Amino acid sequence: MLPRGRGRGSDFVYRARPMGVLCDLVLAGERDAEKILAAGTPIEKFPGVDIKGIDTVKLDALRKLLGKKAGSDDIDAPVAMSDEGEQMVFRVPKAFVTALAGLPAADRAKIGKKWAAIEEFRRDGWKAPEVASALSGICQLAAKAVETKQTVFLRLCL
Repeated sequence: MLPRGRGRGSDFVYRARPMGVLCDLVLAGERDAEKILAAGTPIEKFPGVDIKGIDTVKLDALRKLLGKKAGSDDIDAPVAMSDEGEQMVFRVPKAFVTALAGLPAADRAKIGKKWAAIEEFRRDGWKAPEVASALSGICQLAAKAVETKQTVFLRLCL
């Protein structure tokens, strides 16, 4: 079962962030970036998790914490963008998704604690249990992506 937050297919919960970048991770076909962009709120149409406030910088920090098995590719260039530039869709690198999918539950707490300690989470007021809950949901989504051979996309809405 996928984690549940807001939207289709997620069940993890963390404290809602008052303002900030809307972020969703969704599962879709390799060539569905434009469909995700057109969906408006993609987690209502695609399996995924609402990760409000967890942007490319925080995800790249997580990738680095996972080490070599997560690859070296940052989430840097959007594969789809709205005309006004307020919505962007990024492809999450496959090695990163595979590393997340294979992260044992016992290691999630340790990685989550390190991830929660990064400057960006501290500055935004996140607590370690919130970060750990988000990480659990992200790992569950990654496992579903590997199982179903789908691509994980990050949708940001400014």
